Amino acid sequence: MFFKRYIPLAVLSASLAACGGAGVDQAEPSSNISGSAEGSESLPAFRVAQQVDDAPASTTRTVSSMADATMATVTVSTAAVQSTSATATRAMWSWFDSDIATVAKQKSMLDFAAQRKINIIYVHSQSLLGKPALLAGFIDRAAARSVKVELLFGAPEWSRAENHHLALDILKRANAFVAGLTGARPVGLHFDIEPHGLPDWNQNQVSLGNQLIDLYTKMKAAHRSGLYLNADIAMGYEYVPITRNDVTRTLSHWMVDTVDRTTLMAYRDYAMGADSITSHAEHPISYALTKGKQTMVGVETTCNLEPAKITFCEEGYSRMESNVASVNTLFGTNAGYGGMAFHDYRALRALKR
Repeated sequence: MFFKRYIPLAVLSASLAACGGAGVDQAEPSSNISGSAEGSESLPAFRVAQQVDDAPASTTRTVSSMADATMATVTVSTAAVQSTSATATRAMWSWFDSDIATVAKQKSMLDFAAQRKINIIYVHSQSLLGKPALLAGFIDRAAARSVKVELLFGAPEWSRAENHHLALDILKRANAFVAGLTGARPVGLHFDIEPHGLPDWNQNQVSLGNQLIDLYTKMKAAHRSGLYLNADIAMGYEYVPITRNDVTRTLSHWMVDTVDRTTLMAYRDYAMGADSITSHAEHPISYALTKGKQTMVGVETTCNLEPAKITFCEEGYSRMESNVASVNTLFGTNAGYGGMAFHDYRALRALKR
C-alpha cells in the first residue's frame, strides 16, 4: 500500500544519530498525466485514478548517508541568501494541444496566465513538435508577455530500460526544434515520468527507480545546451531508498542530483501541519539547497479526485491562494525553493472562486 507520511526534520536528525538510518515504507502514487495523450481531450486513466492514500500508523524515513544526514539539519534561516523572487514564480501545466491550437486560444491562455500571475507554462509538446510553427508562435507570444515556456513530455512506461529510446528520441526531436528557432526559445525541457503508474511498481520499486535515474542521466548528457532539465517528483519517492555505487539515497534525492531542477507534486489542500504541502516539501527543498538547485512545489486543482485532500477543487481559488501564501512565507527565503506550480490549466481555469 502506498502512503505519504512526513517525518519532521528535527525528529529525523535525532533518530539518525541513534540508528544510522531506518526502514522505508512504500511510496504514494501521485495523480498525473502520461505523455501518451497526444491530442486527446480526456486525461489518461492513470492520471485520474484514485490514490491509495492510507498512511500506516507509524512510518520512518530513510536517510542512509552522512551527507543526507547533514542535509537534514539545514534550516530555512541558513538559506536566507535568496531574494524573495521565488515567491513570485508561478508555473502551470498545460496538457492539451487544442488549448493553443489557434492564435485566439493562445492569447486566451496568456490572458489567463496574466490574471493568475503565471510566468512559466509547462506546455505538453510531444505532438506539437510536429507542428513547429504553431509551437514556435506560442513561445514567441508568451515571451512577449514575459511568460517562460518549458516543453513538457512524459509517460510512465518510459522509465523502463527497454523504453528509454522513446524518451531520448523525444528529447532529440526537442533539441532539433529548439535549434531551428529564430525567435524566442523555451527555457527548459520538462519530463513527467512516473514509474509508480506502472502495474508492477509495488513489486519493483528499486529496479524501476534505478532505471528512471539511468534515463535521467542519459537525458542530462543529451539535452541541448542552454535548456535546463526539469523533472516532476511524486512526493512518495522521498520514501523509496535507492542504492547506486554503494551510496543509498531516496529516489527523490537521486532525481535532484541528476537533473537541473525538479517540481515536487505536493498534492495536499492545506499548507501547514502534518501531511501538508510544506511538510512534504520541506525535505526535498532542503536537499535541493545543498546541491545548489531549486525545487518547485506543485498543487492540484483537478476535480473528482480521491482522496479529496489531494486537490483544491472543493476549497476553491481563494482558499488555495491563502495556502500558497503560507507556503511562500515559510520557504520564500530558502534558496532551494523555486516557487509554486499549478496543475493544470483547464482545471485551474474552472476552479471556483
